[in-house]
Amino acid sequence: MRRVAQYRLEGIANFRDFGGVACRGGHLAAGRLFRSGHLAAATPDDVAALDALGIATIIDLRRPGERRKDKTPSALAGRVVTGDEDDQAEAPHLEFLRGDDTSDAAVEHFLLDYYRRAPFEPRLMALFARAFAALEAGPVLIHCTAGKDRTGILAALILLAADVHPDDVMADFLATNAAMLTPANMERAAAQARRLLGREPGPAIVRALLGVEAQYLAAALDAIRARAGSLAAYLARLEPPPAQG
Repeated sequence: MRRVAQYRLEGIANFRDFGGVACRGGHLAAGRLFRSGHLAAATPDDVAALDALGIATIIDLRRPGERRKDKTPSALAGRVVTGDEDDQAEAPHLEFLRGDDTSDAAVEHFLLDYYRRAPFEPRLMALFARAFAALEAGPVLIHCTAGKDRTGILAALILLAADVHPDDVMADFLATNAAMLTPANMERAAAQARRLLGREPGPAIVRALLGVEAQYLAAALDAIRARAGSLAAYLARLEPPPAQG
């Protein structure tokens, strides 16, 4: 059973410890693995809370354009690992919303396709490798924008590599919904979609902006096994890139 620690951060959404769970032969320590949405709105108290947790490395999975839009506070910047490839103008989900078909079926197809492709994006694979390399150095925080898709895939890979039971891996992945699918967040997401669409968004769009579904992580893991041969073979491909500097 997962040991749940409560963290109340003012400006960082979807923050949680995804360790503290049973794994084969023992227990994955709590207080070493953290995940969240972006840190741009972190308050001084939030920064102090991250310092108190001893977070040594922050893996920022966002593209350069996303990082320019929502900048990490300077007090945390020295610990951040980023990737500068694939600097597209906007996030794929925003590009999707500007398209012609935003039906429920199209939303599902878009997300399934995204999850199948994401584990093999070179920029993300390099960052995944850096995340694994950082695990021995101290507590690690991984995040993207909402802390649900890219972050969810990486968190699942870290847990699976530690032989955490797949049911517990999925439970952590789905915990995003409790954190993000709140009335206030859903209204903000609906307003964002309304501006992009010029009309009232369907519930599938609002949920896609904030939440996750089990079938999406399953699609990513199925794609990994199909393309790499096995999860172990995929993880072996995450060779740490050459040291910089």
